[in-house]
Amino acid sequence: PAWAHHPLAMSEELTMSPVSGLISGIGHPLLGTDHAMFLISIAFMGISRLRKWSIPLLVTGLMGSVIAQFASQNGMPFGTEFIIALSLSISGLVALQKLPPVILVPMMFAHGLALGSEVVGSEPTPLFFYFVGLIISQALLLLISCQLAKIMIPGLSKKLLDSLSYCWIALGIVLATASFGLA
Repeated sequence: PAWAHHPLAMSEELTMSPVSGLISGIGHPLLGTDHAMFLISIAFMGISRLRKWSIPLLVTGLMGSVIAQFASQNGMPFGTEFIIALSLSISGLVALQKLPPVILVPMMFAHGLALGSEVVGSEPTPLFFYFVGLIISQALLLLISCQLAKIMIPGLSKKLLDSLSYCWIALGIVLATASFGLA
């Protein structure tokens, strides 16, 4: 069910090097469409003052990845993919001001759990570089999305922005049901 991918097709048999850990850390949030869409939604829909939220969100995501090393020896905890998919809906609800932006912090933690559970059991050095890659790619994606949002959003009407938020909510619901094989 996970759509998160590693550019080097990491498997348990693969001996990771620091370079492969870094490349995989950079690629995983970008190639995993659910992770990439959530990060983009934060910039476009969820948080208007992204600078204030960037560091807490990135640290929370990293904490989730580190905790996954101790908590999920058998892969992701049950329901993590559902929560990740639902985070898109939650981002849309934040954009509609139906939920406070702080709700995105635990969502980022869930994303971190998923990203970290993919490399449970890796050697410490490649794992460290994997985490460095995660921070780099997520920070860049947030920064680029935020810059694009600053350019695009002022030209859009509130009605169109609300419609996009509802589309984001619907997408999250569809992906959440698909994570349980219901769609």
